[in-house]
Amino acid sequence: MRVLAIPRQDGNIVFKAKAILDYKAFDALIPRPMPPNIMMKGDTEFKPNFKDPKYLADLEKYSELKRDWMFIESLSVTPDLVWEKVKLEDKATWGLWAEEFIDAGFTPNEINRIIGLIIDANGMDQTLIDEATKAFLAGQAETPKE
Repeated sequence: MRVLAIPRQDGNIVFKAKAILDYKAFDALIPRPMPPNIMMKGDTEFKPNFKDPKYLADLEKYSELKRDWMFIESLSVTPDLVWEKVKLEDKATWGLWAEEFIDAGFTPNEINRIIGLIIDANGMDQTLIDEATKAFLAGQAETPKE
């Protein structure tokens, strides 16, 4: 979990972001688009057409929905975060998260910090790897050898 405090005169606004460990919940809501099959001249069987314009457009929309869902789900551990336009049951509203931050008075730099928080929570940086290695090695040192 990562935490970001945005200073305000009347008190800090605190955001928390959790790592999304798997996308099963998303996959249950939004299936990945599949390319249509095509048979090229001289072929004897159908093959996926990964260059199909509709497939590529569907794949782009799928990627946007997955990103938006990940952002919303990652921030779901933030206490008192209430979405006015974003409705989890309506995928058409998921992309409104940035607009909501703007409407709430966050600056572009603050929104970028929130995005960075989500990315940090869902990625591995060298600091996390070093901390995990250090904790593992400390545990190994405490374990008696048989």
